[in-house]
Amino acid sequence: MKPRRIAGAVLIWGKPVQILKRLHDGLTRLSFFVAMLGLAFIAAAYCVEVVLRYFFDAPTTWVNPFTSYALCLMIFLALPEMTREGSHLSINILMESMSASKVAMLKKIVNLLGLVATFAAAWICASETMAQFVGNIFTMAHNPIPKWIISVTIPYGFASAGLYFLRHLLGEEVQAPAEVVSA
Repeated sequence: MKPRRIAGAVLIWGKPVQILKRLHDGLTRLSFFVAMLGLAFIAAAYCVEVVLRYFFDAPTTWVNPFTSYALCLMIFLALPEMTREGSHLSINILMESMSASKVAMLKKIVNLLGLVATFAAAWICASETMAQFVGNIFTMAHNPIPKWIISVTIPYGFASAGLYFLRHLLGEEVQAPAEVVSA
């Protein structure tokens, strides 16, 4: 194992760390795929609702809550992939007027702030999700379900995104999406 020096610190990237990174990337891709399926299910559910409500005068009781829950799941299952690719929104006006060294420093600061914010949010959300699980708290809907089933994706999304901020901070390049659209 050869030590690697980044930002004055010596890091040892061995095979176990590479395996963990591949597992993290695989889980991220899987969760993004599930988020895409969630979007398809939302579209299909609204189509079902429209047909049943307006053609058969038989509205459903599950479509509105289902789509709300699926939207929450989609956002936090897709968050790690967006962070991995650097696909989140950014305003580059400031960076375009800076030198390359200052841009690199600003990116490190942003990654550090992202790391701290996402891990803090993951901790807070995990605590609340655990309280929902322990308290056996259900949604207030016509068809109630345990809240933790929906909430569990929130700490996952924040923690996984935080790991990508850490990986970027330690020098791993942002893996850009296959197609980038610019104005």
